[in-house]
Amino acid sequence: MVEFAEWPLQLIFAVSLALILAASEFGHWLGQRAGERHNENITTLEASMLGLLALMISFTFAMALTRFDARRDAVLNEANAIGTTALRARLLPSPHSSDCLALLRDYVKVRLDITRRVPSNAELNEAIARSNAIQEALWQQAKAMAAKDTGLVPTGLFIQSLNDMIDNHEKRLTAARNRVPNIALAPCTRLLPSPLPSRATPEPRSPGAGGLESI
Repeated sequence: MVEFAEWPLQLIFAVSLALILAASEFGHWLGQRAGERHNENITTLEASMLGLLALMISFTFAMALTRFDARRDAVLNEANAIGTTALRARLLPSPHSSDCLALLRDYVKVRLDITRRVPSNAELNEAIARSNAIQEALWQQAKAMAAKDTGLVPTGLFIQSLNDMIDNHEKRLTAARNRVPNIALAPCTRLLPSPLPSRATPEPRSPGAGGLESI
């Protein structure tokens, strides 16, 4: 199934513009062919379709805005979780403290690289795999410290913040993948370029013809 969210915006704009222009020209041709017949029906049909299109666009924008807010909140929560994990990593005994901080720097670099540009699917999957590998390395560091001494308070705080960071990573991925569904976009793409016959412009009458009819 084709996902509109995976298409480039430039391609969507170009295809939509071409369809709208083609539908307008086709509707104008139908209007000239039909002449002045059924003008009232065409006006009613135009108003109905424009009203339905406005309703569908408003629903689509509302869904997109809700998902944008969710993605923004997910990014903020993940940034706070990473910052808390880095602060608590400084409380860990050496050499785990320096190792965890180095892994966190790599983790932040990976997360920033995919936000500074629009990555491809392959690049995004690679970044996710790299993030998961760093999370596993951090978890192994936490396991090693917990095995040495289960009573260390900094280790428990670090494990808690690390768990929150991993959870927020998954929340951010889920929010990023939660796009406007095709079932909501399809009606807009079908209504927008619909060809409607334009009303034919009546030919102007000469003054002489009008004078003869009034006699």
